[in-house]
Amino acid sequence: MKKSNAGMLRNIIIVLAVSCVAMIGATPLFADIFGYETAGGSMISNSDCIVGSWFTAPENGTADSITVSIVDFGGVDKTKCAIYLKSDNSLVGETEEKDAGGSTQHWETFNFLTSPSISANTDYYLVCWSDMASFTIIYYNCTGSNTGAGDYETYGDWPDTWNPGWLWGPNCDRTYSIYCSYTPGGGGSGGGAPEMPAGAVPFVGAILGFVYVTIRGSRRK
Repeated sequence: MKKSNAGMLRNIIIVLAVSCVAMIGATPLFADIFGYETAGGSMISNSDCIVGSWFTAPENGTADSITVSIVDFGGVDKTKCAIYLKSDNSLVGETEEKDAGGSTQHWETFNFLTSPSISANTDYYLVCWSDMASFTIIYYNCTGSNTGAGDYETYGDWPDTWNPGWLWGPNCDRTYSIYCSYTPGGGGSGGGAPEMPAGAVPFVGAILGFVYVTIRGSRRK
């Protein structure tokens, strides 16, 4: 192999190896989800109204973000999400505040300011809230799951406890298009290192070993 080609191959392999290692350490690859991942066909405004559904966390973990199917008909707005414990309606964690921009239905992700812990087989409300000026709408489907709820509140600081009820008629059959991404066993932002799945370490070792052998081989005459 020509020296120039060997050097180029070595650089390409190093870049690929580093990318693989970075991807394996990235939370999204190992994050799991609980909630409703289907983009709904019906809509309701969440301006000055906390809106969401409750879901059961399947295992212990650390919540990383909340994603909601939303549309924003206003200008620069203020929107944020939160997670509440269903048993006593207490606040568990809140996300960043951002402009949910986009005049067509889309999925918007909100990262937690401080990733809260979640417990296995525990019910949580995942909710979204916008200011009145933003005129945002979130989506739902009528699933008969009895999870949908809302609370009319002037936009501001999250209440320590919220008062989930029905919105504009019976709301109990609605499931809102909202879900939480979490890292099993902890490991979200502020929760330590992400948990490495089985087989990941051997994979990294194999990649690095391949790079090492290839680099050494490329230097041979």
